[in-house]
Amino acid sequence: MNSSHLFPAALAIACVTSHLPLASGLQGTVELPVGVNDGDWARIQSLLVAERHGFQATAFGHVASNPGLHSTARFDGRSALIEVTGRDERFGLALHSYGFTGHAVSVDVPMFGACADGQELTYGWSDELSEWWINDARGFEHGFSVWERPTSAAPECHRGPLRFTLDILGTLTPEVNAARKGLALRRADGTLALCYDGLLAVDAEGVVLDSWLEVEGTKLSLCVEEAGAAYPLVIDPIVQEAYLKASNTEALDFFGTCVAVSGDTVVVGAPAEDSGATGVNGDESDNSVDGSGAAYVYIRSGGIWSQQAYLKASNTGVLDNFGRSVAVSGDTVVVGADREGSSATGVNGDGSDDSASLSGAAYVFVRSGGSWSQQAYLKASNAEAFDLFGGSVAVSGDTVVVGARNEGSGATGVNGDGSNNAVGFSGAAYVFVRSAGSWSQQAYLKASNTGTGDAFGAAVAVSGDTVAVGAGAEDSSATGVNGDGSDNLVLNSGAGYVFVRSGVSWSQQAYLKASNAEASDFFGGSVAVSGETLVIGAVGEDSEATGVDGDESDNSAAASGAAYVFIRSGASWTQQAYLKASNTEAFDDFGESVAVACDTVVVGTKEESSSAIGVNGDGSDNSAPLSGAAYVFVRLDDLWSQQAYLKASNTESYDFFGTSVGVSDGTVLVGAERESSSATGVNGDPSSNSALRAGAAYLWSGLVSPGIGDLVCVGTPNSTGFGGTLSASGSPVVTSNSLALEVACCPAGVLGLVLTSSSYGGQVQTVSLGEGSLCIANFRLARFPVLMTDQNGAATQVVDLTAIPTNLFGATAALPGDTFYFQYWHRDAAVGAPTSNLSSALSVLFE
Repeated sequence: MNSSHLFPAALAIACVTSHLPLASGLQGTVELPVGVNDGDWARIQSLLVAERHGFQATAFGHVASNPGLHSTARFDGRSALIEVTGRDERFGLALHSYGFTGHAVSVDVPMFGACADGQELTYGWSDELSEWWINDARGFEHGFSVWERPTSAAPECHRGPLRFTLDILGTLTPEVNAARKGLALRRADGTLALCYDGLLAVDAEGVVLDSWLEVEGTKLSLCVEEAGAAYPLVIDPIVQEAYLKASNTEALDFFGTCVAVSGDTVVVGAPAEDSGATGVNGDESDNSVDGSGAAYVYIRSGGIWSQQAYLKASNTGVLDNFGRSVAVSGDTVVVGADREGSSATGVNGDGSDDSASLSGAAYVFVRSGGSWSQQAYLKASNAEAFDLFGGSVAVSGDTVVVGARNEGSGATGVNGDGSNNAVGFSGAAYVFVRSAGSWSQQAYLKASNTGTGDAFGAAVAVSGDTVAVGAGAEDSSATGVNGDGSDNLVLNSGAGYVFVRSGVSWSQQAYLKASNAEASDFFGGSVAVSGETLVIGAVGEDSEATGVDGDESDNSAAASGAAYVFIRSGASWTQQAYLKASNTEAFDDFGESVAVACDTVVVGTKEESSSAIGVNGDGSDNSAPLSGAAYVFVRLDDLWSQQAYLKASNTESYDFFGTSVGVSDGTVLVGAERESSSATGVNGDPSSNSALRAGAAYLWSGLVSPGIGDLVCVGTPNSTGFGGTLSASGSPVVTSNSLALEVACCPAGVLGLVLTSSSYGGQVQTVSLGEGSLCIANFRLARFPVLMTDQNGAATQVVDLTAIPTNLFGATAALPGDTFYFQYWHRDAAVGAPTSNLSSALSVLFE
């Protein structure tokens, strides 16, 4: 059950009713279009499972499936039991009583029954109390709304805290953690299956109340000290997702200094790990080579995360810092070791000597099946001592970029003369490309205004043919895009540089500065790029603004930090957004790390200090100094907003959560390089602090969703060679009908339909249908009117999901936050029924 997680949410008005809703289903007769027979649709129907995030009424209560978490929750009218698909692990709760010591009210059946409304189910226990569950892409969320102080709790009767006692159901044994804010739910063999964590109680004025958990036998008590609180109250525990530790956790390894994620693969670096192993999956048990460093690969299968590989350099050396930087793209991982000391140059040179101290190196690993091997050992073409090549790395497909922030040549632009050391610590970046398994250096990048101490290359990023390089210590007074970078009047204001490739040639496309560039802002200390979107962090920026596009002109919150979003149109870049934390404070270092994937940006702030836990907790206090945080922002119609405020499930002072961040396909990854538990592997026990600064990483799935037109899977051409490609444009807003779908490369004049499946939050399953591939199996289905392709085999339709035209299998109108999946079905009428086929499939997130 490692993948089932409950998350906190804002206060919601409970739905109270005295009856259960009727089961939804197919209403009336479905009129099929000409040319589509009952057998076609029966075949489709047999492939679809009527599951989504809604609560389905049954004879025994309600059932809600969360396929993204591979779990199903069953509600019998008074309890909830979550079951994990394919595993004999269950966790459930049933309210037994509530009230104050000596005056508790026992409950049996909710007075107002159970009410299911969309993705929320509520038990109306009394006029005083509602218990609710919400099912969405993040998981199953559980909470209580206490509308008024229990009548049995008159002041003279008050004996201690307000207490909610629940029966613990299922196969797992509960154990309260040291902070008394969560449970470790253990299997019979003692291993951890699930963490139920992050208890939070707030009153009507937003005041966080003292709360804790107690367990006695199979009874769980949620206790709240409510004296003086303003009602109503909300009590909202959470269960968080994967908590990653090294397989050989030890103090001072700094696991989580860097992280990267691509699909179902995660890489975490631990640059101070000490084993003398080399290569892949060596002996991690010794500590014979201090600070040699390591990297760890984790994979997700069936919603469960596990460690797949333990990576070391081929020439492991003392204090090499292998794991100082990591990057992943598909089956390729790159690991930087900025303190490696060989004098080798180029690709696969002799790494056995240490005559160029701190010159640095990078290592490329590839996966075949489930096995990893080192493919390349990369060095700068002008490797020299103290260059720190490998301090930053990035990879996209067959392109790798490596930064060397201390490189000292006076060259400018692309492929200049790197042989001198005329401009100390100016920095450089190097582009390597792979062809048929072999790597070679393609470009040597320098700033257009190379300057001493600029640290160009301290951060690098790549997406396709675009490379971004940060120079956090660059000094010009320019602002915005392509300003005058020739002066050095504003020390350490920082800059970013964009390079593009045409064929095999690279050129600088843009020179970026903050819109409010000032001294010691260190703009460019972190960079990330995805397609036409670039994000740059500035940890030293000083404004007190919060959120998106606030007032950047003041300097009243020193080193609070900021991040800047730039977009490209054609070859021109403009600043689109200025991002700040929702709880901006001085010296938080917002922008320490940044990541971007399509319309989602994640920003880390390792020195933020609230004691909040999990998702969207209260960030207003500073009771956990330097615990750290991360912030998720999403874009809709060119407008950015903060979606989530992330904290560790075991928030503690000085953990530096947010040191590193990553995002890919709805998965957010955050590193905490100074977290100190002695846990190992995935979802271990985080309650101890016996491994000082060992480090950890944390995963969330479902915080972000695919954007408009994200490819789900590719349709297969049939015997006539037609498969069709589907694309989307416009604005996916539920209150408008501007989403346009276009299908192309199909036979001309052929009957076609656009199919849509309602929000499912997870597993896309591809199955055979006719001579094509149905990419959206296991979804509820609706269809839109018939399309006829033109003479070029193309057709366009504007769809309005506020009212689905024909509801075949229970799909409903789109709501904000829903993801819908589209696919085009057609038949070549000239050939006959056997050639029925489908296009590629796309996902669209509606707002």
